[in-house]
Formats: sequence, structure tokens, C-alpha cells
Amino acid sequence: MVGRVGVTNSAYNYSVVSVGTIESAYAADDRPASIRDTTVHELGHQFGLNNVDNIHIPHANSINPLDKCVMDYDCDEVDNISEFCADSPNHIWDIRQAGEPR
Repeated sequence: MVGRVGVTNSAYNYSVVSVGTIESAYAADDRPASIRDTTVHELGHQFGLNNVDNIHIPHANSINPLDKCVMDYDCDEVDNISEFCADSPNHIWDIRQAGEPR
């Protein structure tokens, strides 16, 4: 992991992905996957998701149980899997609740 390559401010509805930083830090073959992971991660922040909660431990995803969900800073950024948590409770439910509060 390179470090901070994206930032989101959900109060002002913007997210930024630093493509230049990714291009200078990753091999050409790994850049598209890292850009996808970062974009999905920052979109998660728009819905109020974060990495430092105690609800979604261990941040498992459904395609590769050895990887972590895209909101976890330890996820594999270049494995072409950009998923939120699959276990319940999960980030997917959090996003749905943000869009359709009940």
C-alpha cells in the first residue's frame, strides 16, 4: 500500500482519487485495479462507511475470504476485487440504509 491516494468529504459531496500518485507508485499492470479499489473505497466514505469500526471485523469479502473488504486499509489493492463486507452486519446493508432509511 502506498498510503493516502484518495480523500472524501461527504459533507460537501466530493471525493478525489490521486491518479497521479497511483501512476507513480504502482506498476503499469496494477494501476487500473488500484484506481478501482480507491474509487470504490472513497465512494464508501460518501455513505458514511469507515475503516475503524468494530462492527465489520474482520472486513471479509465474499469472493476471496483471505482478502479484506475494500474499506479495510489492509485489503489487496491489486487483486481486481473491489468489494464491501459480505458478512452480516455488512457495509452493503449500511449503504442501503443510507439510501433508504427505515
